[in-house]
Amino acid sequence: MSIVYTQILSVIFEIIYFVLIVGAIIVVVLDNRNPLKTIAWVLVLAFLPFIGLFFYFFLGGSMRRRRLINKKKHNRLLRKPKMEYLAQEAYEVPKEYVRLIQLFRNINQAFPYEGNRVEIYTNGYAKLQTLLRELKKARHHIHIEYYLI
Repeated sequence: MSIVYTQILSVIFEIIYFVLIVGAIIVVVLDNRNPLKTIAWVLVLAFLPFIGLFFYFFLGGSMRRRRLINKKKHNRLLRKPKMEYLAQEAYEVPKEYVRLIQLFRNINQAFPYEGNRVEIYTNGYAKLQTLLRELKKARHHIHIEYYLI
């Protein structure tokens, strides 16, 4: 009777083991990550199943949660400039810059504010001369953005 009971427990354990490993491998494969990392996690789960599962839940699986949290923070940060833009008094955008401003908004949520200025260069040499002159004037730090149109 004891041998039969042990065999049944062994079969149940093997089924649970198989389901856990296959399930974990499916989760790893469906997680949108670098293929090399996916293969590495699959190998770890296949050859070190319980230890690998433990490591995946504490090291590999939390990345998705971190990305979700970072995305929420990013969305919150994007809302702030938009609210400031909407809160400023009516700012009339010159007609010749409407399409350019739409491009900036679509690329990285860059909203036009009073006091900001944009210079468009069609000559690389003139741009470089102006850039070097402005860099020499900097006192504390520099914010710079480039858009190739």
